[in-house]
Amino acid sequence: MKLKTKPATHFALVLLLVSAFFWTSPALAFGPVKNFSIVDYIFVVDGEEPEIAIIGAARNNRLGHVTLPDVPAALLVSEKDKMLVATDTLNDRIWFADPKKRKVIKEIQLTIKPHLIAIDPDEEYLAVADWNKGVVQFISLPDGKVAGRVEGLVGAHELRFNTSTTAEVLLYVSISDRPEVVVIDPLDMQITNRLQLEGKHGIIQTAISATIQFAIAVPVPSKEAIVHLIDMKTNEYLGPLTLPAPVSRAYFDSFGRYIFLPSAWDGRVWVFDVRRREIVKTLEFDGPVTGIAPGFLGMSVWMLSAETATVWGIDLENFEVMDTILVLESSPFTLTSNDQ
Repeated sequence: MKLKTKPATHFALVLLLVSAFFWTSPALAFGPVKNFSIVDYIFVVDGEEPEIAIIGAARNNRLGHVTLPDVPAALLVSEKDKMLVATDTLNDRIWFADPKKRKVIKEIQLTIKPHLIAIDPDEEYLAVADWNKGVVQFISLPDGKVAGRVEGLVGAHELRFNTSTTAEVLLYVSISDRPEVVVIDPLDMQITNRLQLEGKHGIIQTAISATIQFAIAVPVPSKEAIVHLIDMKTNEYLGPLTLPAPVSRAYFDSFGRYIFLPSAWDGRVWVFDVRRREIVKTLEFDGPVTGIAPGFLGMSVWMLSAETATVWGIDLENFEVMDTILVLESSPFTLTSNDQ
């Protein structure tokens, strides 16, 4: 795959792209690492190889990999414990890997399938959900012991912890079978609230602002074309927001000021101002936007169209395209960033 970039390539791009060109770089040894910091690396799984690739963020080169017993389904990074957490949904297990030593240090056999995983803001425990059984288990970090479980969550589609430093840490579970978001207190491991939302369609995502206690729940795309507004301070449902077309997901900028809502049908992206509680801008692109990631220091966001194999940088001062940052000659590929 050929890569085209401008001469002044932004450092933030390194935190954005997880694509097939990573796999073409030769595997290099780490060498001496005096002050290993997990944030200096990008960790990638491709769904085909039994490994986690280790990418140097500064130079965008592959440094090696962690070999796993089987192909992982999902991956999380624990910055606090400097560990990688990978799941195996076929054999119902989780691996904890040390990227510095490049090896698996612990394997946990589960009684549920780890379809969904999320790590709490303090990185003290891992939430793991089996959407068929409707069970969420809490696993303590770094020892990997199962601390407890919550049942009654059939149809769970996404796990999301709120990340506000001023609020109680809660786990929000989007339910795809019905218009509902379930709220769990991870300390008591009890369901504390069930937010009953309007509409006929289940919820596939709950996007939560990292700084402003506000969330948007995204239903399964349909002719209904709505999203749901939630006040995180009170866990109160504020009602639906009607849009010109259904959206595929919701994405925040780094500071949680704006929510970007890409159309599931075309290249439009609606910009929702969290403080004003209204749509303030409509962006238009050549193809449907299939991924959005925060840019450097909260000054921009990056938008990906897998259909056109293009990434655009958007200046948040004026919501205009700064540049077509990167064009790849094949797709699809996915987008990630340093924000969870």
